[in-house]
Amino acid sequence: MARSGQIDEKALSEAGLIYLRVLAEAARLSARIRDVASPDLAPQADDQRNQSFGPETVAAMSTALDRCLDELPLRISSDAVQLLSSSILDEASRGERDPEKLQLHALALLKSRQ
Repeated sequence: MARSGQIDEKALSEAGLIYLRVLAEAARLSARIRDVASPDLAPQADDQRNQSFGPETVAAMSTALDRCLDELPLRISSDAVQLLSSSILDEASRGERDPEKLQLHALALLKSRQ
């Protein structure tokens, strides 16, 4: 936001906190997935959330979430951010790796819930 010209410190700090919360949640989910996943068991079709993601997939998910947050108003609820994160994680678990498609799916889901 600062790079795009935002100078309001309160707006910048709120955006930074939201971003840090999302990163913390992603790290928590990643740790939980690593703890639960067993390397000798392949993920089942109904249990794909237990799979681990490579660096490229994590980067795609992060880019998708950044793009979602860039399109939404600064003051969105933590529930909305959680819904976006979960949607992106679910779609990545199904094999989607394109950040734009992950973003569009997450935003469509958020719009359908409102």
